[in-house]
Amino acid sequence: MDDRPIFPEWIKQARKQLGLGRAELAHQVGCSLAMLRQLEYGTRRPSRQLAERLASFLQIPAEQQSLFVQTARVHQPPSPINPVPLVKRLPEPTQPLIGREELLAHASQLLLQSSTRLLSIVGPGGVGKTHFASQLAQQIQAHFSDGSFFIGLASLHDAEQLPTLIAQTLEIPQPTHQSTLEQLIGAIDQRSILLMLDNLEHVMMVVPIISQLITQCNKLKMLITSRFALKLHDEHLIDLPPLDVPQHPPEHQASAETNYSAVELFELRAKMVQPQFSLTAQNRAIVGEICRRLDGLPLAIELAAARIRGLPPQAMLARLDRRLELFDQGNSDLPERHQTLRNLIAWSYTLLTPNEQTIFRTLSLFANHWTLGAAEYLCQAQIAKPQVLTILLNLLDKSLVREESSNDGIATFAMLEIIREYGLEQLEQTSEAHALRWRHAHYYIQLAQHAEQQLGQQEALWLERLTWERSNLWDALNWLVAQQAAEALLQLIGSLWKFWQIRHLWREGLHWIELALALPLVNSEAYQQARAKVLWGAGWLAVDLHQHDLAQAMFEQSLHLATSLDDQQGIARALHGVGLLAEWAGQRDFAMRAYQESLSLFRQLDDQEEIAWSLFHLGAALQSQGQAKQARHFLEAALATSRRLAHSWSIVHQTKALGQMAIDQGRYADAELLLNEGLKLAQNHQYQQIYLEILRHLGRSALEQGHYQQARERFQASLEQAQLLKEPSAIRWASIHLNWLGILEGDLTQAYAFEQQLAIFERDEPAWAIAWLKARLGTIALLKCQPEVAQSWFLASIQMYQANDLPWGLVECLEGLAHSLWLSKQAHQAAACLQLLSAAEQQRQSLPRLRSVPEQAAWQTSLAWCQQQLSPEQFAHIWQTGATQTLEQLLKPFNHETQSA
Repeated sequence: MDDRPIFPEWIKQARKQLGLGRAELAHQVGCSLAMLRQLEYGTRRPSRQLAERLASFLQIPAEQQSLFVQTARVHQPPSPINPVPLVKRLPEPTQPLIGREELLAHASQLLLQSSTRLLSIVGPGGVGKTHFASQLAQQIQAHFSDGSFFIGLASLHDAEQLPTLIAQTLEIPQPTHQSTLEQLIGAIDQRSILLMLDNLEHVMMVVPIISQLITQCNKLKMLITSRFALKLHDEHLIDLPPLDVPQHPPEHQASAETNYSAVELFELRAKMVQPQFSLTAQNRAIVGEICRRLDGLPLAIELAAARIRGLPPQAMLARLDRRLELFDQGNSDLPERHQTLRNLIAWSYTLLTPNEQTIFRTLSLFANHWTLGAAEYLCQAQIAKPQVLTILLNLLDKSLVREESSNDGIATFAMLEIIREYGLEQLEQTSEAHALRWRHAHYYIQLAQHAEQQLGQQEALWLERLTWERSNLWDALNWLVAQQAAEALLQLIGSLWKFWQIRHLWREGLHWIELALALPLVNSEAYQQARAKVLWGAGWLAVDLHQHDLAQAMFEQSLHLATSLDDQQGIARALHGVGLLAEWAGQRDFAMRAYQESLSLFRQLDDQEEIAWSLFHLGAALQSQGQAKQARHFLEAALATSRRLAHSWSIVHQTKALGQMAIDQGRYADAELLLNEGLKLAQNHQYQQIYLEILRHLGRSALEQGHYQQARERFQASLEQAQLLKEPSAIRWASIHLNWLGILEGDLTQAYAFEQQLAIFERDEPAWAIAWLKARLGTIALLKCQPEVAQSWFLASIQMYQANDLPWGLVECLEGLAHSLWLSKQAHQAAACLQLLSAAEQQRQSLPRLRSVPEQAAWQTSLAWCQQQLSPEQFAHIWQTGATQTLEQLLKPFNHETQSA
């Protein structure tokens, strides 16, 4: 065996030891660079003179120079040693990489792991795969001693040419006696090389070649960018997401100051064409919305920012409904497919098979996202159901569809809105669009009907599902309105109104109901039943919005229609609403009859959920009438039924009512237990409106016990929640309770808020609330030492309480009038003062209604004054007679105030 050194390796090692580059050595010895490269590759032998000059300049030791020249002249096979030059051939990024810092660090760590041979950066067109991969390659190139190389594949159309393209990039000679792939593998085997192949999706036939390179070249690592995954065993995937954007439109954002990488990119690119552009408090949210509407797609954002010279942010946002048309021109130095959004997506679309194109168009009907079941339902009209999943997964691999995370194990998918817009364009050019839109609407009718049946024991799951499906439901509703499909529209709305109610979407629900009721009537029983049900739902949404006239009209129409159809369930449901409006109007007897009739009908129908609601309404009505014992019986029966059914929405309302009753009766421990049970359920199920109401009642519980700091914290939390919901009535109530707390702590400047609120209460709140506010104004007048002003307010409050049969409110008014007599310091008023105190005490015992800590001081002061002014015999006699006097007799000393009121 010839153990002489191999000449090409000898040259290379000597050159490296001296730190000489090929070009420098070639210049010194007087040969061409190409000649020196061929000598190192072993494909050419030097002349003796050239070998001697090499020995001299490479400083070969004298005793080895003869061997060096001799070895140079002996024919040897081409060196298997890697011919890759020690240069870096990566494109230098011209712009910073924005918003990818964490992912870039993860990708670097992943690619440098010894077990990672192939890393594919995949994602939709325009998401920035090339920029990201180039930055990644630049960041880690020092770890590859034999070079890092970039190879763009955009112009490659023949997969068999890939080895040649790689060999040319690496400057590897290609002898005729070997295939290019064999020579390439021989040349780079055992060499530490990073090879980046960019834009591979249109030549997927190269995948076997990549597999062979990875398998046979042990130190080669490959970084791929593609819209499609390669599906190789050794492939690691990074699905490059769009840049982060605001999750909601500006009007639903808590703060516009949050930094988003998409907005940062927009600003950077806008400054390149308009240097004076900058983000301001006025345009930041608008730019954020532009980026959100562009899906955070970097190319789309760059195209948008390039238009900033003639299209300021507000004007641009107004034109984003047609994104593909708006950004129809791009930078001329980009590949043609990247110059417009339409070209960008069309490139991917043309690479699909006919069946894939069909499913892609069909899936574009879904707004935001969809489940696998929805996709199978919609697509099986065109493709056999078993094939739908296969094609859907193909579209996922090709980055036209995204997989979403799901907490409940359901397979869910989504499509970027820009890609969806292109899909819809393609769909509208076919004859299948109309039938598919109907199929889409029917799917969501069925989904809503199923969800309605589950809004009991599986309430949380289905509320979340309907919230998740909200955009698709909107599209279905819009389509049915456009088609004037009144019956189908009413069926969908009838199944959704409870969702709108629970999720605080009252105005949204009434909007759709208004559109549905305005459509031409349909002469069918199914339509009439659906209409009656929707009218019933409209009534409750109007109640939540405090639109009582509308609510009454809706309930009455629902009752009339259900009666004409002899729909017993419809009649019983409508009676709940009719009874409530009658109760608020002071028609207590009518309301009680309505509730009792509904209870009887629901018992005949064995509708346990609605039986619980009938019991609840009866209990609440009795509570307001001061019949606490009966009220508690009905409310506890309602709660027991709801607990048995595990209906959270009902439980929260019923624990709240029982908690309020417990506060009135001074059973504060019971109140806290009940209200906290409801609060936890409301929080877990996101019952935002009732959550803030329970917080307010917990604040009242603390206040009445004298725990002012705890009360303030609860009222403040209620106010903050109300402000988030932008709910005027809830904001009013939380604010007025905070004002009242301030007054009790001695800050009488808070009184102005009560005076301001009176006109608003008289316009927007029910009678009991107005009476309550007037009584508070009376107490404020007492604190200001204005007895006559206080008397006028208490008398006005009494009139309203009495007119609306609300005995629970009379107690504080009677005690307030008594305290006003004490405040006047006229001894002859002591008897009238004591009579009022006695009557109030009698009323408290009968309700029962415990005197709160803040009320006790005034009570004790007035009582002590009466004891000072009256003999023990007089005191005992007047106390006894006061408890038996009528309200008219008690108010006789204030006749002049009553007349003026």
